[in-house]
Amino acid sequence: MRIIHKKYPLLPYLLCVLCVELILMLVPKGMAASAISAIEEPKNINPPVSAIQSITLVDPLYSEEWGIASLDISELWRYSSGNPDIVVAVLDSGIDENHPDLQGQVLDSVNFTESPTCDDLLGHGTAVASIIAAKKDGSGMVGIAPQCRLLNVKIADDAGHSEALDMAGGIIWATDHGASIINISVQIMQPSVELKSAVEYAQENGAVIIAASGNNTPGRDVYPATYEGVLSVSAITPEGALCPLANYSPRVNYLAPGYQIMTASADGTYAYKSGTSFAAPHITGLAALILSMGGDVMETLKLSGERYNGSESRTIIGSDLVNSFGHLS
Repeated sequence: MRIIHKKYPLLPYLLCVLCVELILMLVPKGMAASAISAIEEPKNINPPVSAIQSITLVDPLYSEEWGIASLDISELWRYSSGNPDIVVAVLDSGIDENHPDLQGQVLDSVNFTESPTCDDLLGHGTAVASIIAAKKDGSGMVGIAPQCRLLNVKIADDAGHSEALDMAGGIIWATDHGASIINISVQIMQPSVELKSAVEYAQENGAVIIAASGNNTPGRDVYPATYEGVLSVSAITPEGALCPLANYSPRVNYLAPGYQIMTASADGTYAYKSGTSFAAPHITGLAALILSMGGDVMETLKLSGERYNGSESRTIIGSDLVNSFGHLS
């Protein structure tokens, strides 16, 4: 496993991706990552004026969003807070599109369940969506990639139950409707030929699938997180320990903030949520920013970490693990 934290931020690698095209070799002072440590520390970098303006608004609940702080997202916001052309599909219980922080963020909706509505009557999908792309407008909370846009793909009914065929249909629909990233914070407990085929279809068409590793089912595979190529995410606390009940196994790819996470609620308010369901959208939002800046999601994450040896011990590996997320090697 590899840990990504403030000592090894993502920004320098992303800038290198962009600078190759611009024939520039500029990295912000003090932000040299281990993956590109040989690059000389540059001077006098000036982010675009529009990017600077995009971080001047401070949403009131921003100070409660420890996950954003732990990933140094504010540093990436100096260069991009997302791109409307980067579309993220949220396969979940629906999205409250009328929530003040999500109004105008959803491009399209579809319902694969027996529920009579695409709306989120459970609140789970709304919470997930807000972590990814809640608006940065000076009110409420803010998502990691507020300038990106969402697809509301309801594959879990109003009690939170999902069928493999519904999930498979949602993956195919999202892919066909332009999703660059697909977040799935819902689990199926049995393998499915149809679901596996849908995952492969999305991957063949360039979509990145990020899935929660599940809760309270230790040693048991859950799907689609188990499938090859899917980025499986488990959850940590602000102190860097594994969240209570969070699944953690050799199949997990990443650790991300997933304890007492500020989220939007389906009733127009806000609430703290915990679990791997809310860790996965942190990686999804980060992936959306990476794509918005022209980077490669897989390679960027691979090059931005250090080995994590905590295994199942739930110990904190060094002070830099606090408020961090990790990548397995």
